[in-house]
Amino acid sequence: MNCGKVFTRADLRSASFELNKISDIQTILIPLLDKFPLIGVKYLDYLTFKKAIAIKFDESLSKSQKLELITALKNSMNYKRVNFEMPSTHAAIRITPYWLLGLIEGEGTFCLNNPKTMGISFSLSLTAVQAPLINAIQNFLGSYLIDGGVHLKSSQDYLEIISKIVFIYAREQRREADKPQIEISIKQVKFLVEKFIPMLSNLSFVTKKYKDFLDWAFIASLIYKGKHTTEAGRKLIIKISKGMNNNRLSTFKHQQGKVEIAQSLIDEVLNMEDIYIKDQDGLRIKASDRTLVSRQLFYILAEGSNGENLMFKNSEACADYFGVTSVTINNKMAKRLPISDTNNIEFTISRKPI
Repeated sequence: MNCGKVFTRADLRSASFELNKISDIQTILIPLLDKFPLIGVKYLDYLTFKKAIAIKFDESLSKSQKLELITALKNSMNYKRVNFEMPSTHAAIRITPYWLLGLIEGEGTFCLNNPKTMGISFSLSLTAVQAPLINAIQNFLGSYLIDGGVHLKSSQDYLEIISKIVFIYAREQRREADKPQIEISIKQVKFLVEKFIPMLSNLSFVTKKYKDFLDWAFIASLIYKGKHTTEAGRKLIIKISKGMNNNRLSTFKHQQGKVEIAQSLIDEVLNMEDIYIKDQDGLRIKASDRTLVSRQLFYILAEGSNGENLMFKNSEACADYFGVTSVTINNKMAKRLPISDTNNIEFTISRKPI
């Protein structure tokens, strides 16, 4: 930005960028934020801030009037704000990959949830008033979810399918003074490895969060291939996780030094055969010809002879549409037999992994 200063605090092991020169705020910051508007509720604070700048330079007002007006504005913004209604002129929320990456670098978390279950997740938490923004992020990530076409996106079951993968929930307040939080989370390894990680891998991180992402993505790939089911795989994953996130930060009070991982352990895990394999029906355990890996999610796709495709959240929803039982739908899928709708259009039904 060619303005402002960076201040460091040795006692807190922290650094901050501050822009205090009023001419820089007027000629650089405000034009920048007007050209690229904020899309969360922070936009309301920006408008209040901008209004205070205008009051400061309003020659028709006395010094005492300016002080009164600016003080009132100060007491209505940031953590004191109670009105979160966006102006009608504000553009609709539009999420882009790089905008999301910026938010992830500040607020996102890549982690191994539980070393016992080998569950991993990506999560991002904001204050509850940011619910519209969190919902927009869910829809954006959902656009990476289903392969197919626009017809799949228009399905009435689409949002419900998205919510099973990219789900949103309210976080409990740890302290009474804390603000209510809303969190978006992804835990399904298949979606993380096949969709989410490739999206982020094509972007350029600018913070050390990138190191956590690389470690977490490597862990995800090991779990996706089933190598977490081996003793060596579990050992490697746990060691990697102990050097991530807070353990990596210079501000971490309980830091015990860098976690050492023997190259021989990495080579052993990388060189072992994959335990899980992917086919058209999803992930399967290699030692078994037909056993699907547990906790996978699917949707039902009905492909019509007229080119029409329909998507259903499960076989029950598909059965309701065709006026048959779910047993019939499952038999049709197993035997690859067509089924006709009320207009005598034949559809081929198949189960697709998400």
